[in-house]
Amino acid sequence: MNSKYRRMLNRLPEDIKTILEGLGSEYIVENYNPQYMGWSVDIVIKSKRFNLVKEWHQVFISEIKNEGNIHLWPEKDKKSNLELENVAGVINELIA
Repeated sequence: MNSKYRRMLNRLPEDIKTILEGLGSEYIVENYNPQYMGWSVDIVIKSKRFNLVKEWHQVFISEIKNEGNIHLWPEKDKKSNLELENVAGVINELIA
């Protein structure tokens, strides 16, 4: 792990770190962007690319594919539960 990547990981917000700690597989953080009312992070797990977005106290999970992002969670017309351990659990189920 090079020092630039290590510095990026150290600067991640605590809620992203909590999600990453709950993952059951190795991961690579490709990109992190702070946003006005949240953040966006791209991670790779077992050759699947995911985009996690936190906006206004909700977390959204999408899978990044060649044809674009495919929204996975929460289901349409439902609010996410901001229990960060739940977010990691959803990702673990998706990669299982």
